[in-house]
Amino acid sequence: MGCEVINVQDLTTEVVENNQNLILGTSTWGAGELQDDWYDGLRVLQAANLADKTIALFGCGDCESYGDTFVGGIGELYNGIKESGANFVGAVSTDGYTFDDSEAVVDGKFVGLPLDDVME
Repeated sequence: MGCEVINVQDLTTEVVENNQNLILGTSTWGAGELQDDWYDGLRVLQAANLADKTIALFGCGDCESYGDTFVGGIGELYNGIKESGANFVGAVSTDGYTFDDSEAVVDGKFVGLPLDDVME
């Protein structure tokens, strides 16, 4: 069993469909948006068969400067594929994070691991 790291620019439906477990990560740009290259990556994910795959999400953010959109990129990824039939794992408590709002919070938890630029 191995692990392969793929740049989102090189993501294809074949790569997605040939893997049972996916760990997807993104930074958050602007007002809680995905980084630019992830928009094509999201379309690839939406075109692939994700049914019964296991997906974990993580994202980089800065709650101090962008507390109103903290790790919103994770939320955009999640919202784009949440109806795919995939099993999402790795929800994280909001405890210890200081932010005003985040699209990545569902049912009181982050949908993936937020990596805060300024959190100690």
